[in-house]
Amino acid sequence: MDAPSLRQFRVFRAVMQTGSVTEAATRLGLTQPAVSKTLASLEAVLGLELFKRYRGRLYPGAEAEQLQLEVERLLHFVTSMEERLSLVRDEREGSLGIASIPTFASTILPRVIGLYSARRPGVEVRMHAYMAGGVADVVERHQADIGIIYGPMGYHELDAEMVGESDVVCLVRTEHALARKTTIAPRDLVGEPLVMLGEHSPPGHLIRNAFSRAGVTPRVVAECNLAVGIAGLVREGMGIGIMDPLLTLSDIYPDLVSRPFRPRLTLTAMCLFSVYRPRSRLTVAFVSMLRTMLHELGRGNGLVRAR
Repeated sequence: MDAPSLRQFRVFRAVMQTGSVTEAATRLGLTQPAVSKTLASLEAVLGLELFKRYRGRLYPGAEAEQLQLEVERLLHFVTSMEERLSLVRDEREGSLGIASIPTFASTILPRVIGLYSARRPGVEVRMHAYMAGGVADVVERHQADIGIIYGPMGYHELDAEMVGESDVVCLVRTEHALARKTTIAPRDLVGEPLVMLGEHSPPGHLIRNAFSRAGVTPRVVAECNLAVGIAGLVREGMGIGIMDPLLTLSDIYPDLVSRPFRPRLTLTAMCLFSVYRPRSRLTVAFVSMLRTMLHELGRGNGLVRAR
């Protein structure tokens, strides 16, 4: 047996509410013959005589009155679902999960999320910080919609999209002699105590390779996987920090200055997505806003670029 359609139910409800085929047709924007035909087809599908036809009028039977209650519930649910879907389609409701390495989570992402949420107050945003491997893992397991890391990456079940680039900088106290230089190279750091990212992170590996190519052995006195941690150690006089530039572009550390590292070391900012899930409109909008923020952040300094 064919299932009754929503159109048939809507016509049935209109007839029951108005008590007239003519008024139901007017309410629905249909012709009277179309309403009568739809009612007849509903009766045929259900195998019930819902109305008694007498002298050109319809009189609902007991089955029609019982069916009306169920139809009202069904159409109320459908209307509610259509409204919710409209909110999702218009990016006014839903949720967005973000997994990020600490560098982005503690610098640019709060700004992006703040702007994003101001424009979409009905969207719940969740952000959690992990190391790069952890970011990939939660995106693969569909526990986050977007992963944000520094590349390159080699995960088979993830799509990667480059969103920006940034150049490594050296962070020094304002009174340090190297603060007077416009750029800092490995030869300038011979014998200097250094605070660096771990060697297993893409930036940390890139930095150590630069020292190796220059024939300089870095004097690493501390390692930290948090940019804010590196900045804190530099402020305490531990040494010179070598890190990505995002944190240094703010004014929260007036006693520190950053200088471009040479040769230029470029870090690639990547967004990760599961290959098994389509990207929602909320996801696409967030990535676009992240690119815009990277572009604005890089104005005038050349250290950060959107891609």
